[in-house]
Amino acid sequence: MASPDEASLNEAPSPNEGASPDGTALEWPDASSGTASPEPWTLRYQGHGDGIGDYPIELCLHIEECMCHSCADYVKLNDETSFSRFLQVDAMTTSEAFGLEGTLNLNYAIQEQFIMEYRDRDELKDQPKPRCLFEPDPTERVPRAIVDGDVETLRQELERGVDPNKLTSSGIRLLSLAVVHLQVECVKLLLEYSADPNSRGYWRDARPLDYVIPFFIVETDFMQAAIIEFLINSGATFTYANVFHTICRMERLDLMVQAVRNGTPLETIRCSENATLLHRASIFPCRLGQPFIVNYILQQAPGLLNVKDKKGRTALHYALLGGNKQMPQFLLRSPVDAMAVDKNNESALHIAVRRLRHADVVALLNRPGVDIATLHMKGLPAFSPLCSALASGDARLIRIMLAHPRMAISEDVRSCAFVLRRRLGLSPDLFRLIAKLPYTQAMPEGW
Repeated sequence: MASPDEASLNEAPSPNEGASPDGTALEWPDASSGTASPEPWTLRYQGHGDGIGDYPIELCLHIEECMCHSCADYVKLNDETSFSRFLQVDAMTTSEAFGLEGTLNLNYAIQEQFIMEYRDRDELKDQPKPRCLFEPDPTERVPRAIVDGDVETLRQELERGVDPNKLTSSGIRLLSLAVVHLQVECVKLLLEYSADPNSRGYWRDARPLDYVIPFFIVETDFMQAAIIEFLINSGATFTYANVFHTICRMERLDLMVQAVRNGTPLETIRCSENATLLHRASIFPCRLGQPFIVNYILQQAPGLLNVKDKKGRTALHYALLGGNKQMPQFLLRSPVDAMAVDKNNESALHIAVRRLRHADVVALLNRPGVDIATLHMKGLPAFSPLCSALASGDARLIRIMLAHPRMAISEDVRSCAFVLRRRLGLSPDLFRLIAKLPYTQAMPEGW
């Protein structure tokens, strides 16, 4: 079951759900065209489900098929596809883009053969599934030792000259393999032998730190935290939201700071729904260190403050939808755009009212830059802030809205409010208060 915070983000889905960011239908890349898909692998398939882009696709496949743990609560694929299908399409575009067929580089012949297994597989026929990228062939001595946690064998092989940056037959680096299998000592040993903490695989774009097992899979944080700490202190960076989620849950601002010093691009990383790391940090449950992490992100990447995700939501929208009661007030102390509306014409005030966040409603009504009358002209009158307050039946919220000195509405909202009061059997005194509210008929220019 999805967490309350993530479930709240899926309320009132946008009309363009399942489409690419420009509103067109998202199609599978055509391998026969000879042109690779222009989207990065972190974003290519976002039109085929929710949560795609937070975790490497190959990691999700490993979690489901090898660890027997469903990712459905966090990555919800549409019915017509699968993680295996994504890898198959990637294999097609990889082959075409990099000319893997016919290459004379014998060092990578095994990796190319593995990719062909995915590319040439016909899902409509009864064929065995290709091997998981993180499950080495039994004949691979070093990768097998890592999976089994055989530190002594790994040490012996490294002392004999085995390259710590070696690729497995599936094109995965040894360090990434150790991370996925939570082999802390193997991770430490590979780093001691100068394994590159930022090396990518042969045909996958994730780095070792991106392969940390997600927090919703690992029962204890000890091994996960140790691996993250070893990697970051060795210079590792990340490009997916996966490890960022875990760092936030661990409240390790020190690790975040070091990851940025290592070169992690906070401003350019995009999660599912095209959300930024600031979006994600803003929705996490209330924790002691959370405002410090958000503040650090704003210091390093102030341009993220008013960036919108695929549904048009800013970090302030996320904060109000989440369970962190401190975060909206924290963001409102910054130059955040409190007038921003999402694709459903919902502003921060709309959400605060709908979720009965009294203190946040007062803060937004008090904010000088919030044009309350204009916000009441966005969307249908029945879903305006005032009408939502009336529909909630929350007496305190209704009084806050009606008694505020800056309160102003549109004529249509006023009429709708009269109807709601009567139909819901609310106090007759509210009729007088609603009638006293100033109202306008014209939408300001630019809206």
